[in-house]
Parts: sequence; structure tokens; C-alpha cells
Amino acid sequence: MLRNVSGVPLEPATEDALNSIAAEKKMGRSDLTQIVLREWLEPTPICLCAR
Repeated sequence: MLRNVSGVPLEPATEDALNSIAAEKKMGRSDLTQIVLREWLEPTPICLCAR
């Protein structure tokens, strides 16, 4: 699902930020985008407390 992120259109400011962070981390922009999306899509624990 997250294999082909290179074609995802981004705003110029977002593109610049991703490129800067990727360079800092010494990884490709595509790899960084996959990591960010994977973490964002991970399910968050939900409290199913009785009401």
C-alpha cells in the first residue's frame, strides 16, 4: 500500500520540509514518507469505558 509514494503531490513547503528531514536522517524522501504515513495510519488505542 505504501510502496509508491514518490508520485504523491505535495505543497512546495511540505516537499522542502520532507527533503530537509530526509537529508538530516540520511535517508530518501520516499523512505521518510513511508515511515511518516505508516506511523500516522497505525491504530490508536481507544478507551471503550462504560458510560
